[in-house]
Amino acid sequence: MPATRSAFNNARRGLPIHSRRRAHARCSNNAALSVKTTEIGSTAWVEFATKASGEYEGQAVRFDPNSGAALPLDDSIVPDAYREWGVELVDRQANSHSIASDDGIRLLTRLVYPAVGCEADAVSFDSTDRTVLRGHNEAKTILPNGAFSAGCRILPEDAFTKMLMECAIPVSYSTDEEPEEPVRYRFRHQLNGRGVLYVEVIAEQRVAADYKSANLAEPLPPSTCCAPYPEWAPKEPPSDGVDADALSTASAYLTGYWHLGDGENELGEPILMLAGTHDVPTCPMSSEHLVALGGPHNAFHGVHYEDDDTLHVVAGLESHGWVSRKYTKGRLEHICMCAY
Repeated sequence: MPATRSAFNNARRGLPIHSRRRAHARCSNNAALSVKTTEIGSTAWVEFATKASGEYEGQAVRFDPNSGAALPLDDSIVPDAYREWGVELVDRQANSHSIASDDGIRLLTRLVYPAVGCEADAVSFDSTDRTVLRGHNEAKTILPNGAFSAGCRILPEDAFTKMLMECAIPVSYSTDEEPEEPVRYRFRHQLNGRGVLYVEVIAEQRVAADYKSANLAEPLPPSTCCAPYPEWAPKEPPSDGVDADALSTASAYLTGYWHLGDGENELGEPILMLAGTHDVPTCPMSSEHLVALGGPHNAFHGVHYEDDDTLHVVAGLESHGWVSRKYTKGRLEHICMCAY
């Protein structure tokens, strides 16, 4: 396996080199996690920021929202050599920067165009730069293990306006020799008022502290020479789908449930209030609305518009947790975050 290309792991900067070896996934016992005060500056925010911040490398795959099959990359970004060799690409290398601050957490995500060979000095990429979980004195939908849920609180009135909802679910790995850096799955739903345009999942591993903590002026550019992230090899979703009943029994492990409170925050959004777990609903969808995604850890998602103008969005990993958002008449009603 090629060595990890991350200047953050360069010995000249005195940062550790992390192994890329994988062990079997180990379910984290996070049922005892509790979230009380989660605004910026709170103990919960500091714990979350410590886990979520960092430089990440991994792979991104877009899935058909109806079948769950991995979608091939657009021909316009795939080199001719791959087609000549009969190779179909479904994943793109992801280079991400998560930086927590007094303004929320910045997610700078760069998806690399595939290249033939190692072209570290001639890399092209698409970039998105978002700051989420913004604002003070409001409940942040976060967990101390680095999980979060981010998205609009009021749906656009224009049915054609695109909206991006994003959540992250950590996965714990370890080896017999030493623990590895955290791995997380980021689910990104691109929707409009008429349905799901696509669902994208980024499986990424933290390779170093964020660039600001490393005393660098700016993020380093991605490279096509990073070590591969091999888990996306299976393209087809599991034939047995998703067991919604099994997910519903996980309500006893829910570590965060936010519902709408009175008033608005400084951004004009409904205030979210943390509720006791006895108020938590079970998994909001039946199996017919949950779609298993191709790849590891039994990833799944679901987006369901009901006749009463209610929207449910859910995503997760069967063995690690799930996040759901519910909108009623265009306003966010609650968010559930479950850690197994």
